[in-house]
Amino acid sequence: MPRRTTTGGSPIPESHLEFFRSLRLYHETEHYIFVHAGLKDNIPLSMQGPDELLWIRRRFIQSVHDFGKRVIFGHTPFSEPLVEPNKIGIDTGAVYGNRLTCVKLPEIRFFSA
Repeated sequence: MPRRTTTGGSPIPESHLEFFRSLRLYHETEHYIFVHAGLKDNIPLSMQGPDELLWIRRRFIQSVHDFGKRVIFGHTPFSEPLVEPNKIGIDTGAVYGNRLTCVKLPEIRFFSA
C-alpha cells in the first residue's frame, strides 16, 4: 500500500514540521542547561553550534569543564544514568529496547520505564 503524503511529498504534516523547526536547541533555567547531546568547552551557550548541541559525544562526556550550570543531556546511552558534577546523562538506550529514563530535579531522582 503506498504511503500517504502531504503537500511537498513529506509523510509528516507541514504543521508538525513547522513545530519542529520552531524548537530551540537548548533550554536554560536558573540552575540547569538542558540539551540533546552536549556542549563544547569554553564556548558561551549562545554561541554553541547545532553540531555540538545535537551530535557531540566523547569530547563532552569526557569534559570536566564547568559550564556554569549542570548540563542535563541525552544522545549518548549509558546502562545507568551518568551523574557528574558538571553533567547528568539520562539516555539509557530506550531506542535500543532498554529503559526510558528521566530525572527529577533538584533531587536527582531517576525514574525509568
